[in-house]
Amino acid sequence: RRDMALYAAMEQLGGRVSELHLIKMTDYEDARRTGMLTLTTLKRRDDNSTRKIPVPHLLLSMIADYVKVRK
Repeated sequence: RRDMALYAAMEQLGGRVSELHLIKMTDYEDARRTGMLTLTTLKRRDDNSTRKIPVPHLLLSMIADYVKVRK
């Protein structure tokens, strides 16, 4: 489930693996409320190192399934 959620996030969000590993539980909870996920951009080295990306509901449910297994 973890791999499926990670691959889907890479495909749908366009984030690098290292950027996706920086997502915290609070970021996920905010995304469930707002539909927007805040990702830290590792490629840029300026003041604007985060970006907000719309998250499809299907991806949020895949992440929720993974979180249930992990707890």
